[in-house]
Amino acid sequence: MATRSITVRFVRGGSRVVLWLVEISVNEHQPTGILINPNLVESFEIFFDAGYQANTANRESRSIPLQEVQQVAATGIDTLKTHNFVFRFAEQE
Repeated sequence: MATRSITVRFVRGGSRVVLWLVEISVNEHQPTGILINPNLVESFEIFFDAGYQANTANRESRSIPLQEVQQVAATGIDTLKTHNFVFRFAEQE
């Protein structure tokens, strides 16, 4: 969790990195009985709240809205189909 804490402080701390490539487990490597990463929504919210937009980091490179992440967490159905994401600061369009 130390790396996550450092990232949270850095993202929220006012310094702007234009692009982050982040691996966020959706349903992989979860403890027995846990289907979806309990920190999934919060992980995306950290970036969205700091002014970043999310895309999948695959050939499709599709936009990921917070509502989709919330739906995955609520239903357990992984529509994201990846655990690699690019977060781009929204002003860098």
